Amino acid sequence: MSSQPAIRSIWKLPLFGISAAVAANLPGLISGNGLLPFVLTGVLPIVSGVIVLAVAAANIRRKLLSSLATIVAFSLVAWLLFKFSYDIYAAGRWLAHSEQYKAAVLAQPQPPNGELKHIEWDGWGMAGSGDTTVYLVFDPDDRLPSASVKADRLTGLPCPVWRTKRLGPHWDYVVFYTDTGWAGCP
Repeated sequence: MSSQPAIRSIWKLPLFGISAAVAANLPGLISGNGLLPFVLTGVLPIVSGVIVLAVAAANIRRKLLSSLATIVAFSLVAWLLFKFSYDIYAAGRWLAHSEQYKAAVLAQPQPPNGELKHIEWDGWGMAGSGDTTVYLVFDPDDRLPSASVKADRLTGLPCPVWRTKRLGPHWDYVVFYTDTGWAGCP
């Protein structure tokens, strides 16, 4: 019976570190890659990291293992969430609004030259650095790779691709390189 409070006590600090990492990455997970989420996702992990380090340092003498686990948990979760924040954001957006997006894409006429039906789905950029546009693509034959991939040319797409990601059967998002759009390659 006395081991349960000890076990809970050991995991309190690492759970605090994980919670801080999630909170630090929340702007990017909710709002994508806009300027404000980008800035907040750059600042909040630093502030959260300092707080986690302070809490871990204050407890290090009493709970060395928990303090070290807190720092590792925060660092690992913050890095993973930062690395995959757009994928998490896109998946959430797709789950919440996929029917609307599907209707918008499928309502378009068949494009020429075997290109895939698509709409502009998202985008980001800053003054002087160029714009990046994300396209939602209907791929009825599932020709696009299902994993995140960079490629010079993919069938049905007009330009080299920086990234593709499968959202569901026949549906992908495609990101061309910065300042490249569906209308043409630079």
